[in-house]
Amino acid sequence: MLSKLFKPKPKVTAKSADPMQEIGRSILAAVANPDGKMLLYVEAEYGVISADIFSQDQPDEVSFRFAPADLKAMLYQLWEATPEVERWATMAFVVERGRFDCSLRYMSALVADEDLSDRRPRAVKAVFGDATVNYGSAR
Repeated sequence: MLSKLFKPKPKVTAKSADPMQEIGRSILAAVANPDGKMLLYVEAEYGVISADIFSQDQPDEVSFRFAPADLKAMLYQLWEATPEVERWATMAFVVERGRFDCSLRYMSALVADEDLSDRRPRAVKAVFGDATVNYGSAR
C-alpha cells in the first residue's frame, strides 16, 4: 500500500530534509484512493503557482482536485528558493506503486503562445492516456 510507504507528518514544510518525500506524502493525503496512480501537475512563476492533483480510481476515469494550500505553499517556497537560472516552470510529479517520478520543464522549453490550459491536458494524457477527467470531484 502506498499509504504505508510515506509516513504522514503533521505539517508539510519547505525545510524538510527530503522535500520529494513531503510532496509524496501530501499527494497521498489528498486523494481518496492512495493505491492508484496519481499526478501532481504544477506551474510556477513569480507570485503565482498552480498545483492540481489527478488520481486514477477507475481504469477509465481520473479525478481532479486542487492541491491543498500547504502543499502549494511548500512548492512555491521550493521554487522560490531555487537559484533563478535553475528554476523550473512546470513540474509533473507521478506517484504509482510505491515509487515517484518527477519531471521538470524549464521556461526555455515552453512554447511562448501556450498556457496552463494547453500544457496540463497533455501532461494528464501522458500519464493516464485517454481516461476521462472528472472535474466535478474538485475540492
